[in-house]
Amino acid sequence: SMGGFFSLAFADGMGMFQNWHYGSRAERYSRLGYELDIQGLKLDVLGTVREEIRDQVFVIISSLDSLMVVATLMLSLGFG
Repeated sequence: SMGGFFSLAFADGMGMFQNWHYGSRAERYSRLGYELDIQGLKLDVLGTVREEIRDQVFVIISSLDSLMVVATLMLSLGFG
């Protein structure tokens, strides 16, 4: 009866260890997935900021092109 009790306790202990082991592995994978999601979010934000800056630069350059055309016409008409 003592041997049976020992084997039952050992089986329970092994079950608890296996649950802890696989639970901690699942927790590590969950944490890794979370960190990868955060990295992806940071990259998305950087991509959005980059696109916004590119759009602003395009608007500024277009405006400067228009000003140069107007200035060229004014100078050519003024000195013409």
